[in-house]
Amino acid sequence: MSVQFFDEGPIALPAAADRDRSAPAAARPRKSRIRRSISWILSLLLGCALTVLLLSNTHLDSLFFHRAVANLSFQIKPGASPAVLFPRAGPYDRRLGYADMPSLIQHLQARNFEIVRQAVQSSALLRFTDKVGHAVYHEKSQAGLVLKDSSGDTLEAASYPSAVYRHFEEIPPLLIDTLRFIEDRDLLNPKDPYRNPALEWRRFAWAVAGRVGGIVNPRLRRGGASTLATQIEKYRHSPDGRTESVSEKMRQIVTATARAYLDGFETITAQREIVTAYLDSTPLGSRPGYGEIVGFGDAMSAWFGVDLVEVNRLLSHQGVSRDLRDAGRGRDRGSIP
Repeated sequence: MSVQFFDEGPIALPAAADRDRSAPAAARPRKSRIRRSISWILSLLLGCALTVLLLSNTHLDSLFFHRAVANLSFQIKPGASPAVLFPRAGPYDRRLGYADMPSLIQHLQARNFEIVRQAVQSSALLRFTDKVGHAVYHEKSQAGLVLKDSSGDTLEAASYPSAVYRHFEEIPPLLIDTLRFIEDRDLLNPKDPYRNPALEWRRFAWAVAGRVGGIVNPRLRRGGASTLATQIEKYRHSPDGRTESVSEKMRQIVTATARAYLDGFETITAQREIVTAYLDSTPLGSRPGYGEIVGFGDAMSAWFGVDLVEVNRLLSHQGVSRDLRDAGRGRDRGSIP
C-alpha cells in the first residue's frame, strides 16, 4: 500500500497489482465532493426557507429585536469617558469628523484642554460596535457651524447639506410614493406596523439563492437585497461607502435592524425617519466648484437651479414635469448625474 495526499486528506491507494480492479473507485472522491456540495446547497436553501417562515411573523420579530437592542445605549457624563469607541472608515463619519476624534482629543489635551463631558457607551453597545455592527444612535443628517455673540444672537451660520427635510411631514407625498415604488413598496404599510424595514425577505432569499447558484454557475446573475435602511448604513458607515463582502452586507442589515427597533416594537416612526434620512443624506454626485452633493434638497439646487421650497411647491401640484422644467429653464444646470 502507498499513501498520497488529496484535498480531503490522506487516501490509501491500492498496490499496482490491484489498480485495474479498483479503477472505478478513482472517481469516488469527485463524486463524494459533488454529493457534499449538493447536500450543503440544499441544507442552506432549507435553512433560508425555514428562517423566512419563522421570521414572517413581524410581531414576533419586533418583540425579539427590541429586547435584543434595549441595552444599546449611552449617557453623557462629566469628565472623560472610560469606555468609548469611535467610528473609523465611513464617509459620513469622516465628513462629520467622528473618525478623527481620537487624534483631535489627543492634540487638544496636549495643549492643556480638558474634556468636560463625554458620552459613556453601555457595555452592550461597546460589544455590538466592536463585534457586530456600527454604533446605534439617532444620527443627524445636517451638520455645520453657528457663531453667536455674547447676547446669543447668530452672527454667522453655515450648514451642510444646506437644504434638508427636518420632518417627515414636510416631504411631498408624490416624492414619498415615488421612492417607495422604486425601492421598497412595502415601506410605510399601516397594516404592518411591526415590519423590519432593514430586510425584505423575498429579495433577500433571491439574493442568497443567486449567490449559491453562482457557486455552480459563475455566470448566474446575483440579485441584490438592499433596502433604504441598509443603503443608508452603506453610504454612511461602510468603508468608502461600498459593500465589498457578505460580512459587510450582514453588518449593514444587523445595524439597520437594531436602529429600527431602538425606540419600540412598532417601526412606522422609524420607517418615516428612514425615508427622511435617505432623502437628506443620499450622495447624488458632485460638480466642479461645488464639490460633493449630498441630499435631495442640495441636488435640486446644484443640478436644476431650484431651491427645496420651490420643489416642494411644484411637487404638490399637477403638471409637475412641466413646472420643474420651466423653473430651471435658463439656469446653469450642468449635466445630470
